[in-house]
Amino acid sequence: MVLIESISIGLFNKIKSWSYVEPKNNLPKKQVYLLGQGWFAKGFMENIDKSKFVVINIYRYPFVNTPMLLQTIKPKTSNFLHNNKCFTSLIDKSIQDEIITINLETKKIYTLTKSYTWAGGYLVCGLGSNTDAGRFWTDKIEHIKKLKPGSSLCIVGAGPTGTELAFHLSDLGFKPTLYDGLPSVYTFLTPESKSKIIEQLVVKSIPLHTSRMFLDSDRSKFDDIIFAIGSRPNDLTSKWKPTAQLTLESNPEVFVGGDGVNTGLPKTAQVAYQQGLYVAQKLNKLDQTKNNNFDFKFIPKGTAIYIGKSWYLVELQFNGSSYTLTIPEKLVQLYYSWFK
Repeated sequence: MVLIESISIGLFNKIKSWSYVEPKNNLPKKQVYLLGQGWFAKGFMENIDKSKFVVINIYRYPFVNTPMLLQTIKPKTSNFLHNNKCFTSLIDKSIQDEIITINLETKKIYTLTKSYTWAGGYLVCGLGSNTDAGRFWTDKIEHIKKLKPGSSLCIVGAGPTGTELAFHLSDLGFKPTLYDGLPSVYTFLTPESKSKIIEQLVVKSIPLHTSRMFLDSDRSKFDDIIFAIGSRPNDLTSKWKPTAQLTLESNPEVFVGGDGVNTGLPKTAQVAYQQGLYVAQKLNKLDQTKNNNFDFKFIPKGTAIYIGKSWYLVELQFNGSSYTLTIPEKLVQLYYSWFK
């Protein structure tokens, strides 16, 4: 009797195992093609829900942002570093290639070597300028490392990047000079912060020439020239017109941001990062229709500029007020956490 019962139970469990289908706890992941590796991509990758999406990143060259740029030009640095290490570990697949065309009608991306389709998934586009900045700075950094301290360097462009470079190169014993074609610089800062930057340039003996275009005849005055000026948006996306929710009206599965599109906002790292974060939040909430209909809103949080000797001038914006302070380099990461 016990034998018959055990055989029956065993047979029942066997039949049950044949018909059993393990329940799926997760829905199939959607595929996302992420174009570019700048601040927009950084904001996106640090906030996208990886349990819902597979992210494939296509980029021309590893992106270099200003804080990392300062670290890479130190003579003791033997290898070129780039900022993408902090988020590429989250990417499922990286493809380094030149993007030739993006066809919105067929939902295809054409590169030098292959074509890809985002049909059934999403395209998240954070392409920047036509200039291959990553490659330019890699070559320039390697060249600077070979120069002798005391060399005179002309930096064309007195924006945040050019100004930080001037201070840092001065720390290393070089003699930098800043040129800018505009009559007024640092207009993105409060008058108090602007005065402190200009005062620090004087202290460090860094000449600043405004309303001064750089001419070929100026080259003979310097040992090297560094161009740190803005560049034209890329031809692939510059004519795209994003909605308030950073999609395209004709292609709601396409999300855009960063310097490569015109949103009427400043083309800064802070704007791009917040746009990337916003797009990630939109995708994360796609299955929550009631909570997904919100427009992008940029929240200014100030800026930080390196002013030499491991110190930063930081301007915080909070509740409509601005606060200027100087902090050591070791604490600047706190600012970047706030900036996000």
